[in-house]
Amino acid sequence: MSDTAEALLGRIDLEDLRRRLDAALRTVRRLRYGGRVLLAKGDRTFVGEELLAGLSDDERDALFQQIGGYTDLAGRLLPRRRWELTCSNPGSMAFCSWGFGSFVLGDRGYFFEEPDFDTLGETPYRLLGAWEPADSEAAYEAAWVEVHVAWWQELWLPPERGSMADGPKHLLLRALERILGGDEGWARAIRWSLQDLEYLELDDLIEWTSDESLPREAVETVLRAAAEGKLAEGVPARLRRRILREAYLATW
Repeated sequence: MSDTAEALLGRIDLEDLRRRLDAALRTVRRLRYGGRVLLAKGDRTFVGEELLAGLSDDERDALFQQIGGYTDLAGRLLPRRRWELTCSNPGSMAFCSWGFGSFVLGDRGYFFEEPDFDTLGETPYRLLGAWEPADSEAAYEAAWVEVHVAWWQELWLPPERGSMADGPKHLLLRALERILGGDEGWARAIRWSLQDLEYLELDDLIEWTSDESLPREAVETVLRAAAEGKLAEGVPARLRRRILREAYLATW
């Protein structure tokens, strides 16, 4: 990397970035022990653009000639950056992946969109939400769920169908509980998945869901009913609830 690029990177002020991002957030939940959950006020704040706010257009161009665009910029500068939820369509001829990630600045963690590479130039890491304090697992989990529920339709997150989704199962389950609601919603989601995914067969889903704690007979009864848009009768409600959720998560 040239001295010019190093000098331009050195001018990017992460404290200024933090102030810019914080101004674009609103508190949506206060936790009992003092933590907070925040969501973006709108959909037009992009972490990639805010990182470069102090550089002129010519300086941005000069920097991007030396590094790999927004991806390299974020990788170099955003502390503790990681993927949180990755969605993909590996069976498609035009493979793509998308989801959301996070990073930490000071005492606050931030969630941002991880767009497919082909659209990264249009939406360079859109700000989605945040949590504080950054080292609070409870605040992080509450904010993860809140971000998913707030953005799932726009970002095409579960229950919108890609083909695969990889993320923390317990948090995805909490988010889907709020989106899908009761057993009827989960049964509909299973039916849609069986209709929409060419590779997904009912018999396979029954096999994947059955285990020592979820007897095959009950699993088959519940899922065959769900495939017809119905709720199974004769299966205890608590067991039916578990089967529907485990089966739907298995489709991802």
